[in-house]
Amino acid sequence: MHLKLKVKDLDCIDCARALEKLAATIDGVEEARVSFTLSTLELKLSDETYGKAVVRSLKRKGYETYRADQAPAQGMGELWGAVSRRRLFLTAV
Repeated sequence: MHLKLKVKDLDCIDCARALEKLAATIDGVEEARVSFTLSTLELKLSDETYGKAVVRSLKRKGYETYRADQAPAQGMGELWGAVSRRRLFLTAV
């Protein structure tokens, strides 16, 4: 099963690499890929039942995520998108 998550406050490429390594160590995750520019985490799970456990595990490690195919969680709406684009621009500069 594949799971695509949006990640809040993915500020730098090193943070993205750290998240990718962390996600790969979570039980049930067979493969993890992070897109820094899109602020997404794509996971290949061994079983669909691991989805919620993976999200909870990431939250405990300080990463706020939501499924890319669902509406953002409260507080992660349009303003979050604008802030992320601004951070991306500032990081690139």
